[in-house]
Amino acid sequence: MQKAQLARLLIAFSLFAAPCLAVKESGPVTEEDAKAIVEAIEDEIYDYNYHPSFMDVGEPAGADRDQHRLTVYIQPHIRNGIAWVIYKLMPHGEVYRMFYIRDDGLAVLHGDPEIGFPPTQPNYLTVYMADEELCRLKAEWLKYYYVIDISPDPGRVQQAMERQKKRHGYSIREKYGPKSGTG
Repeated sequence: MQKAQLARLLIAFSLFAAPCLAVKESGPVTEEDAKAIVEAIEDEIYDYNYHPSFMDVGEPAGADRDQHRLTVYIQPHIRNGIAWVIYKLMPHGEVYRMFYIRDDGLAVLHGDPEIGFPPTQPNYLTVYMADEELCRLKAEWLKYYYVIDISPDPGRVQQAMERQKKRHGYSIREKYGPKSGTG
């Protein structure tokens, strides 16, 4: 009886989730994919109100001291619909995180920053990785940059929230207010 209920539940879930999970199945990460990943990282930071935590992180992006440029390392190939990135997500630290690219071109980051990134999850802080493995991945993976403005334009934040709603069905900032993510 329980197995039959579980099977029905799994089938119902797969039917419900199928439209949301139409993803790029495999192939190299393209320039367009990389831009979508960078956008997803920046959007999440603004939506969670993490941007003030980037004040002393990264290097200045041009003459504007409020903008900070940071590196993101992207696994060069998508396999079975997923790939991984390594980047700094303050205030958590550097993360090793799964992503997928939807058919509409939006990149979606896996995992919930609100639970942190413990070593028991598929997405975790790089402090839990062997140093040699982390250095190897950073040397082999694609290297891109994202820019965080610690005093973003409200329009930029609104755009991030709108894309987050497309990605996840909600915006954290809208759900919990502008102080979300700051502790």
